[in-house]
Amino acid sequence: STVAASWISGTAHFDEYIGPSDPPVPLFGFSSLYLLLQVSIFSTAYQFAIPGIADACRNKSSLLKISAATCAFIFVTVWVCSLVLSRFFGAQWIQPSSNLNWVTYHGGTGTIVDEGNGAITRTGVAPWAKAIAGFVTAFPAFDSLAVFPLCSISLGEILMEAWFGSETAPTNDWKKRTAFRLLGCCPQIIGAAFVSDLDVIANYAGLFTTLSYSVCPSLLSIYSVRALRKIKVSPDTAYKTPFSKDWVAWMIFTTAIVVMLFVVISSVLVESGEKTET
Repeated sequence: STVAASWISGTAHFDEYIGPSDPPVPLFGFSSLYLLLQVSIFSTAYQFAIPGIADACRNKSSLLKISAATCAFIFVTVWVCSLVLSRFFGAQWIQPSSNLNWVTYHGGTGTIVDEGNGAITRTGVAPWAKAIAGFVTAFPAFDSLAVFPLCSISLGEILMEAWFGSETAPTNDWKKRTAFRLLGCCPQIIGAAFVSDLDVIANYAGLFTTLSYSVCPSLLSIYSVRALRKIKVSPDTAYKTPFSKDWVAWMIFTTAIVVMLFVVISSVLVESGEKTET
């Protein structure tokens, strides 16, 4: 809505910038395809919460429709926002993380003051404009802050069951559960201590997401079905869908491996090219 207001009114709402800008961001660039693939895969990371949500559902057969509707909504929303922002800010003004474009948002309020020596500031910006700028700029950080405990708790539970065994895990011992949840925080904290560049993090985050949400689940599905059939137990469950086939699992596994190889090779080539230029 803030972009639309500036676009329609034809007045500067982002510093002195009046969009849309030329040249526009290309709709497709093969050189950035590896980044698009990682972001697209990472955007489906919500699926780790589906088993927990499904456990509380009485009618589990409706989960496919709910999940499909969620995916469609996310796809359309992100697609529309991407087109609008890329066209409005253009290749010259768009930031690597588009929320940073709101750092200078003022909503058309305030006055420009020339402080000399080329320093220009804007004073008297309306409080509502400052609130919008602060919220949009800081939202990714708050969003990640909300996801952090979910990942840490999930990892902590997995580590505890792996250590004690699923049948003997002390799930009612809050001290041990807390200790393993704190242990689950370590990978993120250690990683953040060494890498804080958002571009670098985004460049490789999709690899671990692909491994966790595509490669491992497809292999688990394939070998779980084989194990059940070996003991003559039907692999069909309440979660069965038309896609619960072995060939679908193999297709997901193969596609994920190809994507990971493509992303790794592309990332290495891009980084080596940047080092050569510098």
